[in-house]
Amino acid sequence: MRGLQGRFRELIQLLEPIAESAEATASGYRNLALAYVHVNELTKATRALERAMKMESDSTTELMYAQVLKMAGEGDRALEFCSQKAVEPVTAENLKWHVAKAEALVATRKYSKALQVLTSAQRQFPGNAEVLLNLAELYELTADHDNAALAYEEALKNATGVDELRVRYEYGGFCLNRQEYSRAVNLWRPLVDRQKPNSLLDYYMVALYNTRKLAEAAAIASGIKDTDLRPSLLFAEIAASVYERLDYLREVQEWLEYLCNSSGNKPKYVAKLSGVYLRLGQRDEALELLDASRATLKNAADLMNFAQAYSSLGKHQQAVGLAHKAVTLETSSEIHMGYIAVFMAADHQVRSPEEISTFKDLMGKFKERFPRSSSLQSFQVDPDNPLAAIRETLIKHSERVKAAVPAFQGAAAASSHLRSIHRPRLIRNVDSCCCGPGSCTAHGCWHR
Repeated sequence: MRGLQGRFRELIQLLEPIAESAEATASGYRNLALAYVHVNELTKATRALERAMKMESDSTTELMYAQVLKMAGEGDRALEFCSQKAVEPVTAENLKWHVAKAEALVATRKYSKALQVLTSAQRQFPGNAEVLLNLAELYELTADHDNAALAYEEALKNATGVDELRVRYEYGGFCLNRQEYSRAVNLWRPLVDRQKPNSLLDYYMVALYNTRKLAEAAAIASGIKDTDLRPSLLFAEIAASVYERLDYLREVQEWLEYLCNSSGNKPKYVAKLSGVYLRLGQRDEALELLDASRATLKNAADLMNFAQAYSSLGKHQQAVGLAHKAVTLETSSEIHMGYIAVFMAADHQVRSPEEISTFKDLMGKFKERFPRSSSLQSFQVDPDNPLAAIRETLIKHSERVKAAVPAFQGAAAASSHLRSIHRPRLIRNVDSCCCGPGSCTAHGCWHR
């Protein structure tokens, strides 16, 4: 981005003297305005466009002017300008100005009036993709998700060419936010560039991961790794999680090392990397990694991540100590359950009186503090009918197992497919891996 800005500044240095000379043209001012936009000098961009319109006004320049005014936070000026152009009745010639007026109304948070303008335009042009897309975005902005979904779907049916690409991009983002990941994948698949890192590819990987399309996600991650380009931290997190679900620990290690190197050894990545080292049989490396980074821990989540990592290494005294610090910083059900688990895994000899007292307090008051949490449950059992108290819980667990089976089958199929693709690499890794298949620890989802 800095490189691009540098080029645009060079362009500005070339164009500014021409704009101040007798050779100035409307086209030159438009080009200068675009260069100003790319370096975020929006006030200068509006002035350049005003000069261009004085010399030669056309709808393209005028619409650009309205857009730049909104970007500069001057929504009221944009609204006044667009209102002069958006005359009644709505016609094919002035439709774009009614849409621009609605966008200006949204920019000034006049959502009801924006809806009136757009619905009026839709009555005249019910199949116009741009009107439908703006309606969808307005419904989404105002949390009317059902109408937003209908409007996005209608926009997609009616859009062609560049309009279709824009609809697919925005509709996919809407579906991602609603956790409709399969739909997001289908919408974005024709758009995404798999050859180089970009924000759409990041979100596409999120959608693939959450629809268990692990083979496709792993293929994309492998392709990006073979380039000299640096992907985002989000992309690398998903790549590591994908390979962990497939139990490709060497690939997980490579992506986590990239995350550590790129983030300045962020504690959550260090803790995950130590866990991978342990699963690869590199116990000393795992312990050294945790010891070197422990002093940097500040927040409860990082402390608990390290506590759980130390616990898995059998270093229970360090684990309980870090977990105890975590519960003093944050009172969430996740942190409290983490402490309970770490404490119960420890030997009696490493538990201090204070840590024991904290454990009793957390156990005794967990349901009172977190009544909606199902992480820790207690039951009153009737000796004459002992299953009655836990029947509902058993049924829920059974349903979860049934729902999980297809997901595991899909992951197994993807893993089998990838093993056939990566067989030479895996053969080289077999001798160095002394542990069996481990369980996936990556359960999180990502959102736009």
